Amino acid sequence: MKDDIIDVLKNSDKAVDIYELQDLLGINNVEDTKMLNDLLRELEDEVIIYRSNKNKYMMLENSHLRKGVLRANKKGFGFVEVDGLEDDVYVSSDNMNGAINDDIVLVEITSKMTLDRLEGRILRIVERRINRYIGLISFDKKGIGHIKLDDNKIKLEIEIPSDKTMNAVDGHKVVVELGKKINNTKYEGKVVEIIGHINDPGVDILSIIYKYNINVDFPDDVKEEVKSIPMEVKNYDLKGRRDLREEVIFTIDGDDTKDIDDAISIEKLKNGNYKLGVHIADVSYYVKEGSPLDNEAMERGTSVYLVDRVIPMLPHELSNGI
Repeated sequence: MKDDIIDVLKNSDKAVDIYELQDLLGINNVEDTKMLNDLLRELEDEVIIYRSNKNKYMMLENSHLRKGVLRANKKGFGFVEVDGLEDDVYVSSDNMNGAINDDIVLVEITSKMTLDRLEGRILRIVERRINRYIGLISFDKKGIGHIKLDDNKIKLEIEIPSDKTMNAVDGHKVVVELGKKINNTKYEGKVVEIIGHINDPGVDILSIIYKYNINVDFPDDVKEEVKSIPMEVKNYDLKGRRDLREEVIFTIDGDDTKDIDDAISIEKLKNGNYKLGVHIADVSYYVKEGSPLDNEAMERGTSVYLVDRVIPMLPHELSNGI
């Protein structure tokens, strides 16, 4: 029935009330009417359809409302990116309604759709995609913790009750999880991890790692798979391959580079031309499609290069070894 409701509303040239929907869907009993009501509420919650003040239903894209992702500015205003709209919808700081950067929101477009700049106001937060935040904790005289967030685009005031601080002290960088909402911009929270003191070396880099939820360690199934991979080339590995180990092949990497995955060679031919060799590591020989190693590499997407460390896409045994 859910798909049928959507089809009817997509093909309707006007908003329809529940009685019209019953007729269009051929519903004439109490049980199906109750199911219709339940599904309409569900579609509203999923922000697929819109119900007007006159209790008439239409597809969301046919209304003055849109669902999109909020990109907040540190000055307090933001823009909602909406699929299908060429321009983002500007939202002033007075119309943010407690939404923060990266929230999926329902925005009402208050300007005319024909204007160069669309303006709107956020009606509600559909999904808060970030639920953990990084910040510096300090305490008031009552022992309540207050968080100064690292991300200045997020306008939230977070209070940490004394029994939810994990014994953090002034100056600790912490990971905080939001709890109950106090008002539009104020939440109770709890410390779920202490990164370290702001004056400790390396804490600034660790804060970045935590902020972007980067996995430093590899899962156990990946570690087990790596154990089965030889760390030197075996004779059976040479089958079907050309052995070029006697050639002069070089890289342009620095002396401290461990992850060498490409190299070149150059040879002058008798006719005066040059032959350029391009040599690329055969990663797929060791990382089989669909294996734990492959799935984890897909999840990470790339190695992450920070000021003082690299968090690799593949374990060091592979990237720095075989």
